[in-house]
Amino acid sequence: MYRNLEELLGGALLVGACLTTTLQVASRYLLNNPLTWTEEASTFMFVWMVFLGASLALKREEHFVLKYFVGKLPGTARAAVEAGAALLTTAAALLLTWYGGRLTLENWTVTTPALGVPRSVPLAAVALGGALMTLRAAERLTARVRRLVGEGKEDE
Repeated sequence: MYRNLEELLGGALLVGACLTTTLQVASRYLLNNPLTWTEEASTFMFVWMVFLGASLALKREEHFVLKYFVGKLPGTARAAVEAGAALLTTAAALLLTWYGGRLTLENWTVTTPALGVPRSVPLAAVALGGALMTLRAAERLTARVRRLVGEGKEDE
Protein backbone atom coordinates (compact mmCIF):
# COMPACT_ATOMS: atom_id res chain seq x y z
CA MET A 1 0.00 0.00 0.00
CA TYR A 2 2.92 2.35 0.73
CA ARG A 3 3.98 2.07 -2.90
CA ASN A 4 0.61 3.42 -4.10
CA LEU A 5 -0.24 5.71 -1.18
CA GLU A 6 -0.09 8.97 -3.12
CA GLU A 7 -2.14 7.55 -5.98
CA LEU A 8 -4.84 6.14 -3.70
CA LEU A 9 -5.20 9.21 -1.49
CA GLY A 10 -4.80 11.62 -4.40
CA GLY A 11 -7.44 9.79 -6.42
CA ALA A 12 -9.91 9.82 -3.54
CA LEU A 13 -9.26 13.52 -2.96
CA LEU A 14 -9.69 14.30 -6.64
CA VAL A 15 -13.08 12.55 -6.69
CA GLY A 16 -14.06 14.37 -3.49
CA ALA A 17 -12.96 17.75 -4.84
CA CYS A 18 -14.85 17.21 -8.11
CA LEU A 19 -18.02 16.19 -6.25
CA THR A 20 -17.73 19.08 -3.80
CA THR A 21 -17.11 21.60 -6.58
CA THR A 22 -20.07 20.24 -8.55
CA LEU A 23 -22.23 20.52 -5.44
CA GLN A 24 -20.99 24.08 -4.95
CA VAL A 25 -21.87 25.12 -8.50
CA ALA A 26 -25.24 23.37 -8.41
CA SER A 27 -26.24 24.89 -5.09
CA ARG A 28 -25.17 28.36 -6.16
CA TYR A 29 -26.50 28.56 -9.70
CA LEU A 30 -29.29 25.98 -9.87
CA LEU A 31 -30.75 26.27 -6.39
CA ASN A 32 -29.68 29.88 -5.79
CA ASN A 33 -28.75 28.80 -2.26
CA PRO A 34 -24.95 28.40 -2.02
CA LEU A 35 -23.53 26.01 0.54
CA THR A 36 -20.94 27.80 2.65
CA TRP A 37 -18.67 24.85 3.35
CA THR A 38 -18.08 23.54 -0.19
CA GLU A 39 -15.49 26.08 -1.31
CA GLU A 40 -13.39 25.62 1.81
CA ALA A 41 -13.63 21.83 1.58
CA SER A 42 -12.58 21.87 -2.08
CA THR A 43 -9.65 24.15 -1.30
CA PHE A 44 -8.46 21.85 1.48
CA MET A 45 -8.67 18.84 -0.83
CA PHE A 46 -6.65 20.65 -3.50
CA VAL A 47 -3.98 21.59 -0.93
CA TRP A 48 -3.67 17.93 0.05
CA MET A 49 -3.49 16.89 -3.62
CA VAL A 50 -0.63 19.34 -4.26
CA PHE A 51 1.58 17.85 -1.56
CA LEU A 52 0.67 14.26 -2.39
CA GLY A 53 1.37 15.07 -6.04
CA ALA A 54 4.78 16.49 -5.17
CA SER A 55 5.64 13.23 -3.42
CA LEU A 56 4.32 11.24 -6.37
CA ALA A 57 6.46 13.29 -8.75
CA LEU A 58 9.52 12.45 -6.63
CA LYS A 59 8.60 8.79 -6.66
CA ARG A 60 8.27 8.77 -10.45
CA GLU A 61 11.29 11.08 -10.89
CA GLU A 62 9.17 13.60 -12.79
CA HIS A 63 10.36 16.81 -11.12
CA PHE A 64 12.19 19.35 -13.27
CA VAL A 65 15.78 18.31 -13.94
CA LEU A 66 18.50 19.84 -16.12
CA LYS A 67 19.53 16.57 -17.75
CA TYR A 68 21.36 18.26 -20.61
CA PHE A 69 24.34 19.35 -18.51
CA VAL A 70 24.41 16.37 -16.18
CA GLY A 71 24.13 14.00 -19.14
CA LYS A 72 27.39 15.35 -20.57
CA LEU A 73 29.36 14.39 -17.45
CA PRO A 74 31.34 11.14 -17.26
CA GLY A 75 29.78 8.28 -15.26
CA THR A 76 31.26 8.89 -11.81
CA ALA A 77 30.86 12.67 -11.97
CA ARG A 78 27.25 12.28 -13.12
CA ALA A 79 26.54 9.81 -10.31
CA ALA A 80 28.11 12.23 -7.80
CA VAL A 81 26.01 15.17 -9.04
CA GLU A 82 22.85 13.05 -8.94
CA ALA A 83 23.69 11.85 -5.41
CA GLY A 84 24.31 15.46 -4.33
CA ALA A 85 20.99 16.56 -5.83
CA ALA A 86 19.22 13.70 -4.05
CA LEU A 87 20.87 14.75 -0.78
CA LEU A 88 19.69 18.35 -1.23
CA THR A 89 16.19 17.15 -2.11
CA THR A 90 16.09 15.00 1.02
CA ALA A 91 17.25 17.94 3.15
CA ALA A 92 14.62 20.24 1.62
CA ALA A 93 11.90 17.64 2.22
CA LEU A 94 13.03 17.29 5.84
CA LEU A 95 12.78 21.06 6.30
CA LEU A 96 9.31 21.03 4.75
CA THR A 97 8.29 18.26 7.14
CA TRP A 98 9.73 20.06 10.17
CA TYR A 99 8.23 23.47 9.45
CA GLY A 100 4.98 21.94 8.22
CA GLY A 101 4.71 20.08 11.51
CA ARG A 102 5.38 23.24 13.50
CA LEU A 103 2.80 25.16 11.47
CA THR A 104 0.26 22.38 12.01
CA LEU A 105 0.79 22.38 15.77
CA GLU A 106 0.69 26.18 16.00
CA ASN A 107 -2.71 26.23 14.28
CA TRP A 108 -4.26 23.34 16.20
CA THR A 109 -6.69 25.54 18.12
CA VAL A 110 -7.55 27.92 15.27
CA THR A 111 -10.74 26.92 13.45
CA THR A 112 -11.68 27.55 9.84
CA PRO A 113 -14.61 29.89 9.16
CA ALA A 114 -16.90 27.67 7.08
CA LEU A 115 -16.20 24.12 8.23
CA GLY A 116 -15.22 24.97 11.80
CA VAL A 117 -12.45 22.36 11.76
CA PRO A 118 -8.97 23.00 13.13
CA ARG A 119 -6.81 24.99 10.72
CA SER A 120 -4.27 22.23 11.20
CA VAL A 121 -6.34 19.92 8.94
CA PRO A 122 -5.25 21.57 5.67
CA LEU A 123 -1.85 22.57 7.08
CA ALA A 124 -1.05 18.97 8.00
CA ALA A 125 -0.76 18.36 4.25
CA VAL A 126 2.54 20.26 4.34
CA ALA A 127 3.96 18.03 7.08
CA LEU A 128 2.62 14.75 5.72
CA GLY A 129 3.53 15.64 2.15
CA GLY A 130 7.00 16.61 3.34
CA ALA A 131 7.33 13.31 5.21
CA LEU A 132 6.33 11.34 2.12
CA MET A 133 8.72 13.42 0.01
CA THR A 134 11.46 12.72 2.56
CA LEU A 135 10.86 8.97 2.24
CA ARG A 136 10.82 9.15 -1.57
CA ALA A 137 13.91 11.38 -1.65
CA ALA A 138 15.75 9.07 0.78
CA GLU A 139 14.95 6.13 -1.50
CA ARG A 140 16.39 8.06 -4.43
CA LEU A 141 19.45 9.11 -2.39
CA THR A 142 20.12 5.49 -1.45
CA ALA A 143 19.89 4.40 -5.09
CA ARG A 144 22.15 7.25 -6.24
CA VAL A 145 24.80 6.52 -3.59
CA ARG A 146 24.73 2.83 -4.52
CA ARG A 147 25.20 3.78 -8.17
CA LEU A 148 28.03 6.16 -7.22
CA VAL A 149 29.80 3.47 -5.23
CA GLY A 150 29.24 0.97 -8.04
CA GLU A 151 30.47 3.38 -10.73
CA GLY A 152 33.51 4.28 -8.65
CA LYS A 153 34.51 0.61 -8.57
CA GLU A 154 34.06 0.30 -12.34
CA ASP A 155 36.37 3.27 -13.00
CA GLU A 156 39.26 1.76 -10.98
